[in-house]
Amino acid sequence: MADDVKVFISYAGEDYETAKKLYDDLKDGGVTPWIDKVDLLPGQRWKPAITKAIKQSRFFLALLSSRSVSEKGFFHAELKKALEVFDEFSEEEIFLIPLLIDDCEIPERLEHINCVELFPDYDKTVSSILRVLQADQKVEASKPVPEKPKQASKPEASQADPSKVSTNTAQGNTLQGVIQAGTVQQVVQHFHGTAAPDSDDAKAVPEKPRPDKKPVDQPTFDQSKEKEESVIETIPDDADHQKSSISAPVQVEKNWRSTLLILISTLVILGLVWWKMPGSDGRGERNTTTTKPKSVTTSTMPGVKPEAKEIVRDGHFIAYDDGTVLDEKTGLMWAVEDNGQDIDWKNAKLYCEEYQGGGYSDWRLPTIKELKGLYDRNKSYPMDCVTAYEVHLTRLIHVSCWRVWSSKTSGSSAAFFGFFNGNEYQFAQSSSGYFRVLPVRAGN
Repeated sequence: MADDVKVFISYAGEDYETAKKLYDDLKDGGVTPWIDKVDLLPGQRWKPAITKAIKQSRFFLALLSSRSVSEKGFFHAELKKALEVFDEFSEEEIFLIPLLIDDCEIPERLEHINCVELFPDYDKTVSSILRVLQADQKVEASKPVPEKPKQASKPEASQADPSKVSTNTAQGNTLQGVIQAGTVQQVVQHFHGTAAPDSDDAKAVPEKPRPDKKPVDQPTFDQSKEKEESVIETIPDDADHQKSSISAPVQVEKNWRSTLLILISTLVILGLVWWKMPGSDGRGERNTTTTKPKSVTTSTMPGVKPEAKEIVRDGHFIAYDDGTVLDEKTGLMWAVEDNGQDIDWKNAKLYCEEYQGGGYSDWRLPTIKELKGLYDRNKSYPMDCVTAYEVHLTRLIHVSCWRVWSSKTSGSSAAFFGFFNGNEYQFAQSSSGYFRVLPVRAGN
């Protein structure tokens, strides 16, 4: 079965969301992935457990990112152990599979191994990985199984020579030796340490009691009789029995009436409390809060044009009819949606400078901190570019793909924010695949 293929997933802590997503998809694909936050037991010594898991795994997936490669940590220790195991494989066998999450530098120790980009085509990459993992299981399944030695015809149990069993036991007590002794009963004796039955009529092997359950003492005939006699002795006489049978329904009726009265009283009290609670309109109906205002109102917010009309609210975000969204918490004003297509960093910067949304001309690229302020793990909607993922932010701002450029640069690279996991990444400024730009301006 394919689910016998064990796969160790190594990652940096900041990339856990990606690692967990991969873990779930591989598990759905029929293999057995291993990841520390899921498979380590409470109180387990994690260092030897991780080392053991790496050694017992058939494959090792290393998630390479700008964080995992540049920062010292457990990822490098796991990779070192995996390379030691990898040395035991032949040149034709696959064990270590490096997966690129972003545009990071590939460690020198992995330069001779073909690295695979997990993004942008995530689904296709996972399918390719599953083909490799499952193909290995098919090869293992196709290997010929060595034939077991043919068993001699079964003699009668009464003809078995006990000296043969003892001789084979002295020679090593192996299963093969016991089989050669001649009887199936002696094979059972080999495993269970019990004497072989004397005849074919007694083939059942007595079951050992489970260690987690104590054997239940079966009552003997005399004990059963004693219990029966004790029951008979406790039966009341006819007069007492008649009294109890008459009074029982009366008592039940009284209890039922008391319970009903308590229930009705409780409901009446709860109704009165609810009636007096804030939010009641006096008719026993609660006023529900809606995100939409009762009427479209003209804006009076600082930094927002007076003619801009409020459309809808979501927490501290307010959407206006001019294509802008104001964050009351930070005072920032955002475009209602990103540019909607792939774009590199330089063109993203130019896009913001030329953007005229809402009639404003001071739009710019957001900082990483400003983008992080939009991220909300409790809110999500599917992205347009990769349907397997969701972005996490208010629905009032539409981000069509998870990579959004920021103003932060470092040489020829620039930082972007991942709205599917809330992490910061570095990538080449010339890259455009699955990148978007979301203009921002100071609202106040």
